Amino acid sequence: MTAYITRAEVHSAADQVDAEGRKPSAKAVREITKHGSYSTIETHLGSWTPRDQRLELPPVPAGLTATVDSLTADLWHIALDAAQKQATAEIERAVTDAAEARTAAARAGEHADRLVADLTAAQQRISVLEETVAERDQQINQCAERIRDWELEAARKDGEVATLRHALVQFTAGPADASKSTKNPAQQPAG
Repeated sequence: MTAYITRAEVHSAADQVDAEGRKPSAKAVREITKHGSYSTIETHLGSWTPRDQRLELPPVPAGLTATVDSLTADLWHIALDAAQKQATAEIERAVTDAAEARTAAARAGEHADRLVADLTAAQQRISVLEETVAERDQQINQCAERIRDWELEAARKDGEVATLRHALVQFTAGPADASKSTKNPAQQPAG
């Protein structure tokens, strides 16, 4: 079994074959590399481009690399500075928003405290009024009892008065009947 061959090895061998003026093939590459399967070599040859068709750029001058490095560093510092300014502005906005939220929360807390105090005062007034109503109800009940007692007393007295009137009528009628026969009829009281 043949050892595995890399794409770089196939491309290098294909460049050699092409430099000799021959067309690179799996067999020609295998003769140079002395290893690799024909199918793997064929696969790697599919990605090979002849040297004259390759776009090869000249090496980048060292001065240009230094300039690009310097510009990159400058751009990095500019971007970093801009990001820091933006972050600072966002932090300041967040701090302002938090302060406003704390102020609003404090106002809401004070308002809630006032409402609690008002509610407590109202509950105390209600409690006092409930006690007053209870006292008034008790007084009304006592007055109603007194009125019932007075009504009973008045009914009893009316009964006594009626009894006394009846007794008086009988008392006055009794001696009057006896004196009727002896006295002048003109002197008798009208009944």
